[in-house]
Order: sequence, then structure tokens, then C-alpha cells
Amino acid sequence: MEDANAFQEDAGTPATPPARGTRWQAMLEQPERGAHIAQVYRDSGFLAQSARRFIDAGLCAGEGVVVLCTLPLWETIREGLAARGLDVADAAARSQLYRTGVHSVLLEWMSGRCSQTAFDIAAGRAVEQTLQRYPAVRVFSELADVLLDKNDRILALNVQRAWNAFVRGRPVAVLSAWRLESLDPSSYRTRLESLYLAHDRVLPDTSASPGPGAS
Repeated sequence: MEDANAFQEDAGTPATPPARGTRWQAMLEQPERGAHIAQVYRDSGFLAQSARRFIDAGLCAGEGVVVLCTLPLWETIREGLAARGLDVADAAARSQLYRTGVHSVLLEWMSGRCSQTAFDIAAGRAVEQTLQRYPAVRVFSELADVLLDKNDRILALNVQRAWNAFVRGRPVAVLSAWRLESLDPSSYRTRLESLYLAHDRVLPDTSASPGPGAS
């Protein structure tokens, strides 16, 4: 796991930010296939910057991108992509970029009793379709974060485990949002352990320094 010690602090204390241009940016821009990365964050603007870097690098590399997030966050990400000169509408028209809301995906998964099969259909269907056109796919997911916002930590961890099972053996990398305030200070260490067990890498909130969106 990456930099576990950076999070062994009080829940309200920021993790020590890594230097600009280090492996953190490389993980967002060139994630390993089959990787499941958690982006810990406090501010949604910082999350949007990280997601934008992850998505932009994937599109520039000729990979497909699937975005499962809320509309307000997507609008911020889309504006950031456009500011970088990316034609979002053109990428969508080429079926290289696909975005859908999280609530419909979660409802479909839950209607299938939260099974892996139901997840593969609800969340994985768009990924599989994109893989038919592109050699690799990146997924930005807010599924767990929406569940954490509803204080449903068990389902949040289950959906992350479902991602882990889905990406296994596929040329797919997932970046999941995980708001830091969702880690309950009263059981912080237990939540932290669960966070690390559910992901291959955990990227800290570096918004105190030039964030992943900086060029």
C-alpha cells in the first residue's frame, strides 16, 4: 500500500502532501491495468482536478473512459477538460467517453441484491461496451462515495470489492472517490484499515499544496 503512514493521524489532520510531480501524478496519469485507486479528498474541487487528470490522460492515450458520478461533479470535471482543450462532445460521439449518474447504477445493483452478477451488469456493462472499441478503459467512480454520504459504509465497501472482482483480468483501472470526512473519527483506525483493504492504492488529499490538477 502507498504511504499508509501518511494517514495515521487524527481524522481532522491533513496528510503530509507529496512533492509536486511525484508518483502521485503518475498513478493518476498512468495507472496499472487492473488497479483500483482511492482518491481521498476533503474539497470537491480537488477531487474534480484529480478526476480530470485521470480522464484527460486516458483519453490522450487512446483509452476509453467511463465516468460514474453525480451531475454537479461531472459539470466541474467537464469544464476542466474543456479548459485543457479537450472536445468532450467529440469524445462522447466516438464512444471513447461515457458518463452516467451513480444513483441509477446503484439502484440497478441493489435490485439484484447487490450480487457480483448484478454489479457486472449495472456498473460493468458500459465498461465492457467501451472495451469493444478501445484496448483499455479507465473508470472514475463515485459509487462508494455516494453510499458513504448516506452513512452506508457496509455497502460502500461491498461496491469497492465488487470493482476489485470486476477489474481482475481486464485491462481496466478504477479511480474511486472517498471523502475524508466519511472516515468516522470515533472508529478512524478501523475505517482506515477497511479503506486500504478495499483498494490497491490510496492517494492523499494534497490540496494544501499544488494539487494533481496543476500543470
